[in-house]
Amino acid sequence: MLLLQDVKQKLLDTYNKIEETVLSSIADKKKVIFEKISVQQKSVRHILNDTEHQSSCIEQVEKFGTEVHAVLVQRKIQKEPQTRLQSSVVDIGRSRTRSFFKCTANTCLDTLLIEIKNSLQIDDMVCDVSEKGSDSDIKQASIYAERSLQLQSEISLDEKQLSNSNNYPYSCIWIDHHIVVALDTPPSVVVFHEDNETVLSRFNCQSIPWSVSKTGQNDMVITFPRQRKISFAQLRNGNVHLVAEMTTSVPYKDVARDTALNQFICLANSEGQIDVLNNDGSLLHTLSLSSEIKQCITSSHYLAVHVNFRILFLTNKILHEITAISFQGKKLFEYADNKPLACAMDPSGDVYAVCLSGNIHQISPTGQYKKSLLLKEIDAPRGLCFNDTFDKLAIVGGLDKCYLKLYKYI
Repeated sequence: MLLLQDVKQKLLDTYNKIEETVLSSIADKKKVIFEKISVQQKSVRHILNDTEHQSSCIEQVEKFGTEVHAVLVQRKIQKEPQTRLQSSVVDIGRSRTRSFFKCTANTCLDTLLIEIKNSLQIDDMVCDVSEKGSDSDIKQASIYAERSLQLQSEISLDEKQLSNSNNYPYSCIWIDHHIVVALDTPPSVVVFHEDNETVLSRFNCQSIPWSVSKTGQNDMVITFPRQRKISFAQLRNGNVHLVAEMTTSVPYKDVARDTALNQFICLANSEGQIDVLNNDGSLLHTLSLSSEIKQCITSSHYLAVHVNFRILFLTNKILHEITAISFQGKKLFEYADNKPLACAMDPSGDVYAVCLSGNIHQISPTGQYKKSLLLKEIDAPRGLCFNDTFDKLAIVGGLDKCYLKLYKYI
């Protein structure tokens, strides 16, 4: 409770400071605007007084003067007052301005609220009550039971049913009881049932699908960087159905969905940038990145999003590391790995990265190593995905012999 009270007090103090700063800034800007108005009002009053004086002279001449007086007054007005008044009116017109101000949020308020919401969490703790222990011997309970992976089945992606002997897979996702795999030759997205080793369906593409990402219970997004296109699709009865297609200004190689804000995070590694798109596909903004992170992005292959922790994970097999950055584009940490490729996350937020060596590293959301899952006969893995219950996983990859391997926890 003391921690909650401390957080509450800091939030209130921060709000009071923000309110004080905003109101003070508004008062300063209003003062400047009213000072400008006062100067312009003085100029206008001076012109009106001068005009009234000249009008009074003309009226006196009309009532009591002769034609000679009228000619002399006309010459005098044209020579000095008329020119002076016209010049003053022009100056006022030039100095006329329309001043206003507005309060602008420098960050997305929804994102900020989510970060505040997720800033605290309740962890299960256990207490060591052995004879040598004491009440202060408190340790965090392990979230995971020790489990190992057992190969359930292996599907060759070079079979005749795929119509080509060089079907290089780029990525995979698991939807319901189906595994969806993106292949390059011929460009297509194929669907397998987890209990069947034959192709259930095939969706032919005009260009190579670089990645396929799960964005909903039955929804997916497929990237075509060579065409600069993104396709939104659904899996219905084991078949891929195209829902919408969008042409993009840059080639996106990987896309992940921010379910909290209903947005899409898009990786354009050739451009060294990460874009955020609205649900309708329109560009919301581009992350502001340092030159170091941009260099990391250009050599990155896959992108994963941890919505609860507001973290983006980039796998980089060239620099042999996983880089975590915030949704504001700031680097949080780097995890050195043996050429990491694809990665996936479980419900608790742990990251699983499949490496070129064939093992899988389990990493905490803060970048701490937890354990490795050793696999046998894994050649050039490219894609990794879990099923909905997180008791099975699939890996695609291969060079000479391309494969889809399904594992289950025991």
